[in-house]
Parts: sequence; C-alpha cells; structure tokens
Amino acid sequence: MTCIAVKNYEHKIELCCDSQSTSGNEKIGNHIKIYTINPTLIISYAGDVKAGSILIHWAKFNLPERNDVQCITDWLLKFSLYYKDKFNEQFKNNHLIIFEETIYQNIDFWVTEITDYTAIGSGYVEARTALHLGKTAFESVEIACSCNVWCCLPVQSLEITKL
Repeated sequence: MTCIAVKNYEHKIELCCDSQSTSGNEKIGNHIKIYTINPTLIISYAGDVKAGSILIHWAKFNLPERNDVQCITDWLLKFSLYYKDKFNEQFKNNHLIIFEETIYQNIDFWVTEITDYTAIGSGYVEARTALHLGKTAFESVEIACSCNVWCCLPVQSLEITKL
C-alpha cells in the first residue's frame, strides 16, 4: 500500500511518495517508488510490485510515441498485452506518469492529464485533502503517513524543473 502525490507548478513538478511496502496486511519493508526511466519519462505506481517492476524494465526499451492521453493509454495497453502474454495475469496497477513535463494519472486504464495536483494509493484521500488545502506534495505525503497506517515515512521526492 502506498501514497504517491504530485503537484504541478508553473516552473516545476513535485512528485513524492511514502516508502512502505506491504504484502497483504503485513509491512515487509521500504521500497523505492519513483523511477526515472530517462530524463523524459518518470513512473510511480501503486499496486502489485511484480507488475510495477516489470513495467519499469519494459519502459526502458519501449517509450511512448507521443505526449498525449491517447498515446499514453495505448502505451499502457501495449504493456498490458505483453504482461498478460508473459505471465498470464491481468495488469491493474495505478500510476502517476510524467512524460515530457506532462503529468498523467492512470486508474484502471482511465488515463487523464493532471494540470494541478492528485494522489494515488491507500493514502490518496489524506494526500488529496492536504493538496486541496494548499500543501506541497511532500507535505501531503507526510500528512498521509501520519493519518494512514498503510503509509510510512520517510518521504521520497523528486522535483523536475520545467524547461
């Protein structure tokens, strides 16, 4: 379980997440949750670690063709077919994807462009509330960690300066 928050500013993007990893109802340790595939593609996910890890590896060799919602959706569907073929399992993680300074949220293959802020994972309610009240992404994840047993400090963060 996790909390991942993103906030879009005029000159930067702030992406933050907690560090806790769980299996079922058991905390199993800390986990890196922000992945820089290359300078133009950053992925963070909530959900199954196996599926997320395979996506991170696959993305290194398969970049989206264009920077728009339809292309990101097609890219995720292409990965889903690859994952189903290799593992005979459905791919169903949720993602925050930053591609060429554009933020995308994927919830069950419903991809939307995020122009302000959002959060995903088990701590999303607390984080979105904090973001709505003007907190930074970092502060929103800290708040989620203090209110939600499925999220845990330390906060991991990445700041992307827009060109």
